[in-house]
Amino acid sequence: MEHPYIPRPKATGGTIPVSLGDKTENFPAYEAEGFPALKWSGKMPLPGIGDRIYVRMNSLGWAKVEGYYESAGYLGLMVLPEDPPEWYIRQVHQKERETRAARRIGPEKAKLERIREWPNWIRRGVGVVFGAEIALTKD
Repeated sequence: MEHPYIPRPKATGGTIPVSLGDKTENFPAYEAEGFPALKWSGKMPLPGIGDRIYVRMNSLGWAKVEGYYESAGYLGLMVLPEDPPEWYIRQVHQKERETRAARRIGPEKAKLERIREWPNWIRRGVGVVFGAEIALTKD
């Protein structure tokens, strides 16, 4: 159930065209072992592990890059917010409670009850964001 962080992606120097309605945008292309070409939607170079970024999405604020993630051919960042909003903290705690309940009642009953056992990285508060949702400064 644990989602593996993908290996450190490397820029290919090329781009991948993506049709966005009536226009086409070219995203920087990256490669990571075991994955097809990945698109980076950020306007800045890909941050490194340990870098501090600002997550504009949902006003999450400053976060530390913990790893990389792939979704639908896009390259994402696995980040741990430094001082997340209260709603985010409640959401993480809810996932921890749900995981404990799923383990207590067992996998068969948990499936029937639709109670999920969440991966450790989610229960730690790590989230996934994409390049278009972040900045290097708070503007």
